[in-house]
Amino acid sequence: MRTWVTVWLAACVLALPAVAGDLFGNYDVEYFDVPTASSYPTGITAGPLGDIWFTEQQQDKIGRYTPELGFQEFSLPPSVIESPGPITPGSDGNLWFGEFNHNVIGRITPNGVIMEFSLPGQFTTVNDLTSGPDGNIWYAAQGPTRGIATGIIGRVTPSGTVSEFTTPRAALGITSGPDGALWFTTFGIGRITTNGQIKTFPVDANPQSITTGPDGALWFTNFGDFPVARRSTDGDLTTFSPLFTDPPMMPGRITRGPEDNLWFTTYDGGIWRVNLAGTMEEILPLDADRAAADITTGPDGRMWFTQPKIGRIGRLDSLAFLGLNIADGGPLGLAHGPDDSIWFTDAVADRVGRILPNGGLLQYELGGGHLPTAIAAGPGGTAWFTNAGTDTIGHITADGELVEFAIPKPPSNPQDIVLGPDGNFWFTELSAGSLGRITPQGSVKRFPIASGGGGGPRIAVDTSGPQNLAVGPDGNLWFTDSSLNKVGRMTTSGDVTEFPIPSEASDPAGIAAGSDDSLYFTEANTGRIGRVTTAGVVTELGTPNPDSSPLYITRGPDGAMWFTESDANRLGRIARDGRITKFALPEDHASPAGIVGRSDGRLFIALLNQAKIVYTDLAAAEPTRTPTPTVPPGSTPTSTPTERRLGCNGDCNDDHSTSISELITAVNIALGRAAYDSCVPADSDGNGEVQINDLIAAVNAAQRGCLS
Repeated sequence: MRTWVTVWLAACVLALPAVAGDLFGNYDVEYFDVPTASSYPTGITAGPLGDIWFTEQQQDKIGRYTPELGFQEFSLPPSVIESPGPITPGSDGNLWFGEFNHNVIGRITPNGVIMEFSLPGQFTTVNDLTSGPDGNIWYAAQGPTRGIATGIIGRVTPSGTVSEFTTPRAALGITSGPDGALWFTTFGIGRITTNGQIKTFPVDANPQSITTGPDGALWFTNFGDFPVARRSTDGDLTTFSPLFTDPPMMPGRITRGPEDNLWFTTYDGGIWRVNLAGTMEEILPLDADRAAADITTGPDGRMWFTQPKIGRIGRLDSLAFLGLNIADGGPLGLAHGPDDSIWFTDAVADRVGRILPNGGLLQYELGGGHLPTAIAAGPGGTAWFTNAGTDTIGHITADGELVEFAIPKPPSNPQDIVLGPDGNFWFTELSAGSLGRITPQGSVKRFPIASGGGGGPRIAVDTSGPQNLAVGPDGNLWFTDSSLNKVGRMTTSGDVTEFPIPSEASDPAGIAAGSDDSLYFTEANTGRIGRVTTAGVVTELGTPNPDSSPLYITRGPDGAMWFTESDANRLGRIARDGRITKFALPEDHASPAGIVGRSDGRLFIALLNQAKIVYTDLAAAEPTRTPTPTVPPGSTPTSTPTERRLGCNGDCNDDHSTSISELITAVNIALGRAAYDSCVPADSDGNGEVQINDLIAAVNAAQRGCLS
């Protein structure tokens, strides 16, 4: 039976427009002057140790910058004027650079040891270079032949063996393509296989720089009618232009950003961003005297660039954050509502709140000691939440009407809650070693995590500690078991299987369904992200970082997995191709917690220690923005209880008669506690007759939710 604890018509204690929160500004930028005067910094790239490397064209030096050590500069061997230009990391852990005037390719180790390798021709100008899929360095260059700039595509092995292949016209940019070949710009677009087979494709344009985008296409900048274009490996060409520029821009280098937009520089001005739909925006306006030359993604999730004419490098946020104050609070869990509102729990101030689609902020007092931890959006603009301090489940309507339901047999210590595929809400019970289910009418049932199938028999000290919960693409409940170092799967009828995590004491925390029909979970102790298939195959991703403490994870509106790193004060992102990038947050010691996306491409993050909720617009999400589902993709949610009441008139199987089983089913449907095919038969002992005891047993089953 439903236990009625207490009912409040909670007063709205705060209603503010979004602009009343902290404004974190647009894309913050910082500049750093290179120590050597007249250095003319040109090429720039991220190094293997989380550092930034750049070339100093007019001083024949290679520079290195880290926030901890500042600048270091390494001089090239004295000879003729060398003019280092492009630079890239190699698969050998070193940095490789090209020179405009010295006819060599150079290599510098992370500790500054430089070696140069001569190129076969004379007066070869290296315009660009990249690390190839074969582990070699590939470069695009040009050299004079009979007065014509002949194109050169070169290959250098890690030991310095050089091979060159010629093209009719100068080769300007080069990138490792999505098809295992190298793609380059010339008077057209070129492709070269790793064994040297070249083919060029004419383009009615003047291509410059080129990179592989997150969509598996080749993106390049162009002098002419359009500044940016995308070409698929099959030859489909799409061109993009800003709405208005006067004079027409002259784009330079282009690169894939950490958030999967494309970023490019312009010779006559600023730094621009273009998303996968082709929408362009100038993020950093610059004039011709301060123009950026090269641009790269840094290890901090920022864009780093060089400004040759004024001798400095800069870094620019790739994400801009705006925020709301949660007065005297500590926001923890977030949920996206079907009306595009964002619900949140305030674990410090014992409140639940809601950010309206128009930016308004509402908060509702619960009373001391509730400790609300997680929240899930329900139908009709409602939400359900866990109160770890009072062992209750709360329900709140869009109008602020609040009801709480006691969890039987405490202690429970409920942590996470989700809308299940059966139309009920499911939650984890950390102290009870169970998952709990609450129907829309408030009937609560506990499902103990029994012997932990898949992991062998459990001994007496093996106590389950379910932490967080998600609905899988298979329609089951998936949870992290922090006590047993496992991820678990439970059916809606209570059958449990658990799967061990390879790293010991990983402390699994958050879990969410991904776009690849797998589930992703955080490992707070190892600082890694795990992935588990619905068949139970567990893989750990990335490099361990025990100091980062990743906790919450969600599928963002851009299709990527986003997670919060509480101790490192960062966001993490796993792209659909598996690339992991990290983003620094705008406030120190913020302790980021809950994270959730919205259908307009915004990503919301709870900053527990700073009493704020911030959001950022993911421009990359624009082409495929869809509402963030309450039930993860791939699952099959049942109808709401109201809809189920309308689904059966008594004769559910249309055989023109109504059995006792159908009668009990109809009672369950009317109560909103079960779907038609979930009821136990009224003939409980299977003797072919329905006795009084059978009817009593069926009624009892109906009161328990008809799932046992």
